[in-house]
Amino acid sequence: MSRKWMVLATVAVVVLAFAAGVVVFTGRTNQEVTAAAQTHSDALVRPHSPIYGNPAAKVTIVEFFDPSCEACRA
Repeated sequence: MSRKWMVLATVAVVVLAFAAGVVVFTGRTNQEVTAAAQTHSDALVRPHSPIYGNPAAKVTIVEFFDPSCEACRA
C-alpha cells in the first residue's frame, strides 16, 4: 500500500469514528434528559438546603463541599 492510500484510509477511519460518536452522543432526546433530571433532583436538593434565587427556576446548580477534602479546603 502506498503512503497516499495509507493517509486516505486513516482520514476515512477518523471521520467515520467522529460521525459514529456524534450519532451516539446526540441520540438522546430532550424528554429523556428532562426525565432523568427530574427523577434525581430530590437527591440533590433537600428541604434544608440553602436556596439563593427563585426556587422554581428551570436551572438548579448544586455545590458539593467537603472541608476534609484537600482540594475543597484550598
